[in-house]
Amino acid sequence: MGKPPRLRDSAGRMTPRDDPDTSNEAYLVRYIHRLWLAPDNAGGRRLSKAAFSPSSEARDPYRGMSTELLHLMLNDGLSPLDRKPADHEGSVMLKVGDLRGLGLRVAHDPIGGNPYHASVWGVTRAVQKQMLRMCEWIDKPSDVN
Repeated sequence: MGKPPRLRDSAGRMTPRDDPDTSNEAYLVRYIHRLWLAPDNAGGRRLSKAAFSPSSEARDPYRGMSTELLHLMLNDGLSPLDRKPADHEGSVMLKVGDLRGLGLRVAHDPIGGNPYHASVWGVTRAVQKQMLRMCEWIDKPSDVN
């Protein structure tokens, strides 16, 4: 059975869906912008739940959270460090099955020349806190506790 068709709206944006071809065992990479690292009480910084905010409605009316599929990068001989934007200080990974366990929808969503892009839909403030606890650092800044 082939891949289901990519469901996009008239503007070319993928509509929220859960892609059965994205395995529960897959990992998503989320790059961490410096603004998402908040001061902590020990003189360092900590990861803020803001790191798991969905896109603004102005940018994406479906409010997806942008990530990248780790296995696709690795299959192309790349690491998350190779793809980390210059204004981001670290990266974390989240397991797709764990996100689905929170009621979120995940789909491979290649956009703008990025074949690794995936979207996560259904992120709420309560879910952001859970994502903060379940993420694993790939590339952690030295001053982050």
